[in-house]
Amino acid sequence: MGYKTISASFPSVGASAPLNDFQPDVAVVRTAIVSSVDAGSEVVLFVHGYGGFPSRVPSINPEQGPSQYEVAEDGMEIMTFFPITTFYNGLLRDAAEQHVAGLKRQSYQVFASKLTYAAYRQVLTTSFYAEKDFALPIQYQRMIVEGSGVNIATEIFDSDHSVVLAIPEKISDSIRGAVGESGKSEM
Repeated sequence: MGYKTISASFPSVGASAPLNDFQPDVAVVRTAIVSSVDAGSEVVLFVHGYGGFPSRVPSINPEQGPSQYEVAEDGMEIMTFFPITTFYNGLLRDAAEQHVAGLKRQSYQVFASKLTYAAYRQVLTTSFYAEKDFALPIQYQRMIVEGSGVNIATEIFDSDHSVVLAIPEKISDSIRGAVGESGKSEM
């Protein structure tokens, strides 16, 4: 069985003027979901990295940025000093460099946005832990999930931050399992 996928581009990524909160990003997620539901489709929301913030997780304090990140002098944007190590340590160097070339600066203040509705409290949720994730180390991944106060199913992968690039078949199989399918993906 195949799935129609919709990829969302967040206004806070690569913004010419950094955003102060994540409401424009939330609107992108909401629009994608509502248009799919209105068209009669069932929806499986798969978020990754920062995408979890406007989609489901509580905010963090922008005053506590991790040391592997460079925060602009004005405190409005963030970027990692070590993109290959941080995001793509499970990929071959050439592939990692191709992905690094496409990275854009992230609006930093969006991480302090107030969560006004926590959709993850209303739907079945699965979280993937990536053991070699240097962007969001596993102890922080666990704190977010376990601190949510919600029973969230979890799976642990021996992977870097970019699990979809590093182990696409395993992620595809896990997503299919989370929605009740069995068997292997045909990737």
